Amino acid sequence: MDCPNATAPINIVRSLNSGDCDLKCDFQPGYHTTSLSAENRGDFIRLTFDSDNKPPVLFNKEQYNVTDARIYQPSLHRYGGTQLPAELIISHQNTSQNKELLVCIPIIDSASSEGIVDALIDQVAIKANSLGGKTAIGMSRFTLSDLVPMKPYYSYTGTLPYLPCMKDGVEYVVYGQQHAIQIKSGTLKKLKKVITVNNYQPHKNPDGFFYNKNGPSLGNTGGDIYIECNPTGEDGKVLVPEGNTSGENLAENIGEKILNFLKSPIVSSLFGVLILFIILKLFNLAANKLFGTPDGSSKNAEPSS
Repeated sequence: MDCPNATAPINIVRSLNSGDCDLKCDFQPGYHTTSLSAENRGDFIRLTFDSDNKPPVLFNKEQYNVTDARIYQPSLHRYGGTQLPAELIISHQNTSQNKELLVCIPIIDSASSEGIVDALIDQVAIKANSLGGKTAIGMSRFTLSDLVPMKPYYSYTGTLPYLPCMKDGVEYVVYGQQHAIQIKSGTLKKLKKVITVNNYQPHKNPDGFFYNKNGPSLGNTGGDIYIECNPTGEDGKVLVPEGNTSGENLAENIGEKILNFLKSPIVSSLFGVLILFIILKLFNLAANKLFGTPDGSSKNAEPSS
């Protein structure tokens, strides 16, 4: 199953990296919320997602769409010569060239509380626990942003780490053990029951690997976050309150205050009294015309002698 001439996966040792990279390995994730499905492929779990209308990832200024993701056990990459319990590999396709980007995150077992990957593996263990099994994963508001750390990472270019291994020019973003996804020990046992151990071996990469100490960049195409900035004083108090930033807003606020005043109970009571007074006045005038003179005397009264 291993590919003898491959240049990935590699053994990552921090002290042996070929130098720092920043602009040459600039990773900008902005994943969207999506539905999620899983398929048991025997030696890995394949995850598929909704199609993106807008590429969620930039790598070195080039746009990438997510194609799928895989969970292997144990990890394909080595860390200081050691395999970790599992690894999540998210595959991306360049929108304009035949290039791939793999984002690789190790998975370790710990005493942490149950998380997203625990819930995912639990559902696979119930509904897709044998080769060829498929299931939709019931998980609302899922996004890969919840799994991809905004932390430092390693980067290199090599072949695919799995069959067919000979495709070259694949870009890698690989996170270290300290930024691994944590799952419960019981979840790892379930994972080992539903997929088999992979036999991929580490390979030497002639171009080496690099380290990005800054982590992913912010502000790519996928984020739906909006921040409003207002000037503040030294104590942090907003100097220009919301709604008072223009003459149009000021007029709207004044009109709203007048309307609220007119709707107040006191004004409503005064209007009620005024209307009642007008009704009584009109009734009195009508009565005088029908039954008496304008000064209130009766029409049938006899003249005085």
